[in-house]
Amino acid sequence: MAVICRDYSTVVDLLSSENQLYATFHALVEGQRRRPEPTEFDRDRRAADSILFPYYEREIRFAVLSLDGGGAGFYGPVSMVLSPVAIANRATVFEKNTLEFVRERNLGPGRPVPAGFRSDWTSKHKVAGAKSHTEITATTGTADFPRILLDGDRFIEVHIFGSLHRRSITRIVMQRAARKADLAFQSQIRDMIETDGLAIALETV
Repeated sequence: MAVICRDYSTVVDLLSSENQLYATFHALVEGQRRRPEPTEFDRDRRAADSILFPYYEREIRFAVLSLDGGGAGFYGPVSMVLSPVAIANRATVFEKNTLEFVRERNLGPGRPVPAGFRSDWTSKHKVAGAKSHTEITATTGTADFPRILLDGDRFIEVHIFGSLHRRSITRIVMQRAARKADLAFQSQIRDMIETDGLAIALETV
C-alpha cells in the first residue's frame, strides 16, 4: 500500500473539506504558501525532481510502499494509507528516495535516469524483489517482511501524479501521543471522520 506521513495540522486541513487538496512542495512554494528551508535537501530537491519528472514535477505527490500501514515516520506522526483504487492508474514506484538516487549516480544533463529502477503500480513487487532479495533467506518469516520493505529512511518511493483529497484515504494510523496538543489533534481527526461519515479506518499504534 502507498502511505504518506505528515504532521497533524496537515492531516486536519486535508480532512476538513471535500474541496481541500494535498498540495505538493513545489505548488506550496510557487503559491507563496511556504518557503524552501535553507537546507541542502530543499535546495537540491527541485533539480532532482526535474530530472525524474521533467516538466511535470509540480504534479507529483510522494508516498512510500508499506505492507502494514506504517510509513516514514520522520515526515510526521500520522500515516495516511491511500486507496489503491484512487491511485493505481497514476502511480509508479521507484527503488529509493529520488534525491539520494540522483546524488549517488551524479545524474544531470546528458546522464538520464537508468532503466530498471521504476515500474508502474501493478509491477511494484518486481522493484521490491529486486531491491530486497538479498535480505530474504530460508529463515525469513512473514513478520520480517514489513521491516525489509521499509526501515527508517530506507524505503521504496511511490510517485502519484495529480491531486489527492480526503476520499483518497482509506486508513489513518496515528502514533500514541503524550502531549496534550497531539491528543487534541487526534480527537479532532476522530471527530471529523465520524461527523462527515468518511470511510476511513482509524488506528493508534
